[in-house]
This record gives sequence, structure tokens and C-alpha cells, in this order.
Amino acid sequence: MTVIGLTGQTGSGKTTISNLLSQKGAKAIDVDILARKIVHPGGKVIKTIEETFGTDVINSDGSLNRSKLAGIVFADEDQLMLLNAIPHPALLEEVKSRLDEIKDSCGDSAVAVVDAAVLIEAQMLPLCDYVIVPECSEEKRVERIMLRDALTRERAVERVRAQKDISYFKDYADFVVNTDGNIEDTMMQINRIWDIICLTRNIPLENGE
Repeated sequence: MTVIGLTGQTGSGKTTISNLLSQKGAKAIDVDILARKIVHPGGKVIKTIEETFGTDVINSDGSLNRSKLAGIVFADEDQLMLLNAIPHPALLEEVKSRLDEIKDSCGDSAVAVVDAAVLIEAQMLPLCDYVIVPECSEEKRVERIMLRDALTRERAVERVRAQKDISYFKDYADFVVNTDGNIEDTMMQINRIWDIICLTRNIPLENGE
């Protein structure tokens, strides 16, 4: 099985790339969705978050108050790194389990995409055969985050600038995709990358159509 890691800065277009790869036949694993599932009321992860960041980040029903937590961590890079480290072991195990399920159901010719902002920090790199990193301007990222998360410009800029520089992600990349343009531009780049991976990994033609 071929595993493609997809990581990068928030608002850079990871979801778009994951969707385009899925259209090619890849099986996508959205680690953000997995992260929401493991942070359940009463669970070990949410208890650790409460102990680390205080009771204000926990709702009355025991669920995570994501808005309050975001206000803390996106204003301080050290706090963001602290938060990210808490669920990493559980996320890694979840991803391994999902990859096993894909291989069992689809066979050795399957292609999986692990879409994870924390791909590097959560020690998921050893699972990947290739890493794709999207890159775009800060202004484009701010616009996308404002639209996606219904944030003010000030809050969106705060989130963007709390993250690591793009050079950090590119150091681990096999492919860098510029997402400043329209969807057609991104699709052309993904088509080229897909063709390279199919040829290199001897993936059957039907997966590349």
C-alpha cells in the first residue's frame, strides 16, 4: 500500500488537495476528525487538556470548548505546541488502525492519504511513502480561515502567525503544491504528482484514472 502524508499550515489548502486525491481513488484519513473523536467527555485526553489549560476550556456537559481553547493556544505558540502533544499518541494509534483497515479491504495497490496538520509532531512520518505540502500567501490563508471559521480578520491573522513557518513543513516534503491560484491550477499540480507516484509505485492504471 502507498501512503501519502499531507501536512502544512492552516488555510493552505490541505482539504482541497485531499479531496482531489480522493477523486483519483485514494482513501483519505482526516486526522482532524479523528482528533474530535478521541476528545470525548470523561476520556483521558480531555482530562489532560483540562489539567493543562484549566476548567474554562471544558463545557458544563464535559465536552471541549474549542473556541476558548483556540483563544489560548493560537495566541501563544508554546501553548499550541503543548496542546498538540497531548493527543499525539492516541492519534498515531488511530491512524495506524485506519491504515490497516484500508490495506485489508483494498489490498496492496491501495493509496491512502493521511491529512494531518500534526503529521510531523505526532510521529506519523514513518508511516508515509510521500509527503505533500501546500503553500500559499499569508493573505490567502487569512481569507480562507475567515470564511471557513467565521472569524474576524484579527483572529484569523493571529491563527496564521501562531503557526510554524512554511520552511518547517517543506523540509519534510517530497512535493510542494502552490495553492494561491484557482482549483484548476491546484488540480493540474495534483495530476502531475499522482502520475509520478503511480509510475514509481507501480500502481494499477485504474487507480490513476
